[in-house]
Amino acid sequence: IIFCRNLLIYLDKSSRFRAIQLLDRLLMPKGLLFVGSAETGVRTTNRFVSVRYPFAFAYQKVKDLRQPQTRNSQQGRRRNWETSSSLPSHKSPVTLIHSLYPIQGQNQDQEQDQEYQTRSSSPSALVNRQSKGIKQSCLQRELEKGQESLLEKARRLANQGNLEEAVTLCQTYLSQNLTSAEAYVLLGEVHQALGNDEQAEQCFQKAVYLKPNSYEALFHLALLQENRGDLAKATVIRQRIQRLQNLKSQ
Repeated sequence: IIFCRNLLIYLDKSSRFRAIQLLDRLLMPKGLLFVGSAETGVRTTNRFVSVRYPFAFAYQKVKDLRQPQTRNSQQGRRRNWETSSSLPSHKSPVTLIHSLYPIQGQNQDQEQDQEYQTRSSSPSALVNRQSKGIKQSCLQRELEKGQESLLEKARRLANQGNLEEAVTLCQTYLSQNLTSAEAYVLLGEVHQALGNDEQAEQCFQKAVYLKPNSYEALFHLALLQENRGDLAKATVIRQRIQRLQNLKSQ
């Protein structure tokens, strides 16, 4: 079993292809490869096939690509395993260093810590920390307001047809807000309008990873798969959308 969840969506096309080749070499013929929910639309160069198990994003090797293992390779692998299993355990490097070189001046460090705690617990120090915390919280709120207006400006530019400027603003926003599913959806829509389907798909996949019930991102992914002619993957995504809608109505 190999777990490779939410990694492929962050790779470009060539890096993703090399990663899939490596996974194909590492996975045993009857093994299972588990990927993230946002990676169901990632192409796997026909090396893997979905096991079609509900709520499990698992894949197996395609049968005609499975390579039989020779007896020598199996024996060599068994010998390597037995050799590695028979190795004695070692102490961690930190434990070994501490045993060889005892910490010097430990009492002096403790005295310095006590002096620092005494100074930091004084009334003036407490007031300074509180005022500093208030200033930081106010600054954080102002920054959040500025970031929100930046995303709204990007949306307005996209609606006006200024797509390149909208892409730049979305990327600037995401550099400060890495976990914003809304920004990834907007950036994906702009890329889709520019005809950059591959970049749009990556944005929608990241949005689904950050927000698994993002209907907008899932619908866009389904449409991209349909336009690409991959009706099987589009059907899987639409079935997922239907399950989410059923759960919401309950």
